[in-house]
Amino acid sequence: MTQTSDFEFQTAPSPAGIGVPQLTAYYLSNLIGAGIFVLPALAQETAGSWSMAAWLLMALCAGPMAWVMGRISIDFPNKNGILAFVQSVVSPRVSRGLALLIVAVMIIGNPIMGVISARYAIAAFALPETWLYQLAVAFMCLSIAFNLLGLRNSAKAQTVLVAGAMGTLIVLSLLSLANTPVLVPQTSTFAADGFFAAIGICFFAYLGWENVATIAPDVDRPERTFPRALLIAVPLVGLVYLLIALALLLTTQAAGGLGGNLAVVDHLVRPFNNPQLSMAVNLLALIVVILSTNAWVLSAARLLSATVRDGHLPTALAEADGSAGQRTLITLALSYAAVIAVMAAFGGAEDLIVPLVSAGFLLVYMVALYGAVIHYRNSWTGRSAVFALVLVVFFAASVPVETAIVITLFLLFLVIPSTPPE
Repeated sequence: MTQTSDFEFQTAPSPAGIGVPQLTAYYLSNLIGAGIFVLPALAQETAGSWSMAAWLLMALCAGPMAWVMGRISIDFPNKNGILAFVQSVVSPRVSRGLALLIVAVMIIGNPIMGVISARYAIAAFALPETWLYQLAVAFMCLSIAFNLLGLRNSAKAQTVLVAGAMGTLIVLSLLSLANTPVLVPQTSTFAADGFFAAIGICFFAYLGWENVATIAPDVDRPERTFPRALLIAVPLVGLVYLLIALALLLTTQAAGGLGGNLAVVDHLVRPFNNPQLSMAVNLLALIVVILSTNAWVLSAARLLSATVRDGHLPTALAEADGSAGQRTLITLALSYAAVIAVMAAFGGAEDLIVPLVSAGFLLVYMVALYGAVIHYRNSWTGRSAVFALVLVVFFAASVPVETAIVITLFLLFLVIPSTPPE
């Protein structure tokens, strides 16, 4: 993120422009990430069979949000993403507040990846469940060390591994459904609080439509490319999540429930009764999550450093050069350990953090959609923005405590004085 006063919108794509296949792949990689290995189980644990209704609701509502974010990307191409749009249409002060909120949400949310890694290590090596938090800290420290040494994931290798893991997960889901005599799940008792909490969890899985704005300047013929990519990506993302959630629900209902195990792949591979296959698949998922964690930590480090550089946070927290330096990574390591310690103290994990992260990005979406309602009024995009804004407010109301915390943080960030960068 660069200094908010220096946002410049680019109107021409780079020479090697991104086409429909590449943009579609970018959407899919952002929307179907490492969270798919645990979020369907977390939603099911929260709402039972009614989690399927939450996944279906999210799939049906994704279209308007995705289109508005795509339209913003077409009209406001900028490496700084929707923050540049908010600065231009709403206000620079609000954009700065959102930037600080995103830093806070990333610092709080990144340890989720350590917990997911820990779950798959426990599943792969039959380790005690009591090691969850210690392993989560260890995996986050591993990613800190990875970045401290200046190592970087191979983009091509990570893409291949992620595609392989996703393909394996989809194949396991299809095989599970093929071997299930009844494709209609048993209906559990409806609990409003559990259902609304599941909505917050499912929204976390659908974060990523806004990320495409950061690569918008490189998209070739955006007026044509974005709509076509969205026509493919929106239904495909919804179908993948629904498929995996249904396969998990039917498989675990036949086996007597989740049993406290939130490792989705572990449940889907168990009916095959093959320990070697189970270990191999869980290890593949673990490797993918570790690689994703490295990327998340790098993004958080760069964002934290850039925020310090722009004078929004004290220089004691990070280097002021937008890089993943030693001071920045030490700050992240201490923050991650503190977040996991809070999880351990309250006896929770993803169920504590995912709704809070969802609430943070729901607020980001609310502000961006409000800007879209103003900028695109009396147009199809404006009407889509109104509909999407109503949905996002409803989703935020499904996690009221977390939303109240996030709004309080945002208001504090609005009044924090900014020190001009030297």
